[in-house]
Amino acid sequence: MSSMSVSYCGDEMPIEQALDECFTELIQFQNHLHCHVRELCMMAEQDNDYITGLKKVLTIHDTIDQTSDLFKELKSVCSQVLGKPPKEEKDQAKKIIDDHKVARKKLKDAEKLVADSTNDTN
Repeated sequence: MSSMSVSYCGDEMPIEQALDECFTELIQFQNHLHCHVRELCMMAEQDNDYITGLKKVLTIHDTIDQTSDLFKELKSVCSQVLGKPPKEEKDQAKKIIDDHKVARKKLKDAEKLVADSTNDTN
């Protein structure tokens, strides 16, 4: 791959190691999340009490948060690999980033409108 090193979870390491660790952890979190959600579904069938279900939901929320943190680390690693734009492309890069942010905001706003309208009809 490359002899490049990056910062991953506060440690400096070779890019290949960072990617391997990140994706291994993401897969593990997805597997845990899958199991926890299935367990929650089984709890409803087994007439477990609310508090037991609540604890399972909080565990699911924690796992989702940990997974989100790993995705943020992956974004950081990708940015480190790309590096900073050359001076002659800096303005163009800024415009592309700004346009991307605007497009993402529009998409999120549209998704929120759809979700809100769906909730209003229920």
